[in-house]
Amino acid sequence: MRLRNFGLLICTLAIVSLSWGCSQKQTLPGLTPIPYTTATATLSPNLLATEQASLATPTPEPSPTPWAYASLTPTLDPLLPILPAYNPLTGLEEVKVENAGQRPILIKLANWPQELRPQAGINEADIVFEYFIGAQSNHLAALFFSQSPEAVAPLAPARAPDTRLAILYGASLAYQSARPNIQKVIDDSLPERNFMANTSPCAAICAEPAAKGGNIAVNVPGLRAIINQQDSEELDLTLAGMQFSETSGKGDGEARQFSYMYADFSVMDWRFEPGTGKYHLWQDLRYAPGKYKLEPSSDRDTKLPIAFDNVIVLYTRYISYGQDGYDLDMRETDPEQQALILRDGKIFYGKWLVPAPDRPIQFKDANGQDIPLKPGRTWITFASINTRSKQIEPGIWELTFSFN
Repeated sequence: MRLRNFGLLICTLAIVSLSWGCSQKQTLPGLTPIPYTTATATLSPNLLATEQASLATPTPEPSPTPWAYASLTPTLDPLLPILPAYNPLTGLEEVKVENAGQRPILIKLANWPQELRPQAGINEADIVFEYFIGAQSNHLAALFFSQSPEAVAPLAPARAPDTRLAILYGASLAYQSARPNIQKVIDDSLPERNFMANTSPCAAICAEPAAKGGNIAVNVPGLRAIINQQDSEELDLTLAGMQFSETSGKGDGEARQFSYMYADFSVMDWRFEPGTGKYHLWQDLRYAPGKYKLEPSSDRDTKLPIAFDNVIVLYTRYISYGQDGYDLDMRETDPEQQALILRDGKIFYGKWLVPAPDRPIQFKDANGQDIPLKPGRTWITFASINTRSKQIEPGIWELTFSFN
């Protein structure tokens, strides 16, 4: 995406220390990283005795890297090329006419506390980003381009990574609220492209009836109408970067189940279903004091399982801003950042790259060649660089979050 006067914008952002592309310093205006520490949270004995703990290994032995490359020259099956698609985020020709030529919309969604689940509208997102927010929990940021659901909920407060992600994908940002320093970042970086509850018309962002939980929801068609009225920036979106293919190649192993543990009571568990060809999400459910189990996740309104065609884990360093939360070190132009890519019940060891501060994430193999994703929707999790990985049996993977 090239915005009018973009070169001037980048240099202006550099002055206020939003230095993505102008320098190596990874800070945001108004935010100062706190000194790095190696301390990690300690789980209580009661929680370690839960059902999830019995199914997982909270403290696997760490390795020097999250995994070892199975082969520096992976052998792939012949790939069937995808014809040019209307939607570069999914590889599918499924962009509604009214959405074509418009910005994507990034909507910040809560996943904690547990009572806010299930989310509404998340299955219609082209990409969902997941990241650590502290207290062994996570939040989500759902990117909508091809579809326009009338209710996406529950809206959550914005964090520093949301601004970075919105810039990468040229998106407008919808969120519940923000701390003052975070709001300054949003205002400086996304002028005319940020929409907060209570300052946006109810036709776009509004509290739902108590019968639906009374949470704040985004009406995507309503928000698009407002964006069309007030977004004065010229659009020349460059959303290309992800490659797609109907065939996957041999992969580096099986991946029938893939559990990502923030704690034994905070788990994102993906299970491949051959019947749908997708990974279905299971999450922790507290059913009694100190007792948890994993249960399938479904959309609040449609009741359909939350299921995605690709599940990707990106290893990155988290930046701490103290009370302002955490940010992600995107390390723009660095092609050596590690990734795990799941599709079709297989796992691929790869790398990820942000080629420029305003370009979508790309996925590469050990030789720098594109790793094709399955046409469809993608879930991307940002893991810490010290996240521990373990294949407990063929096709069954566990990753345990460990902060930097």
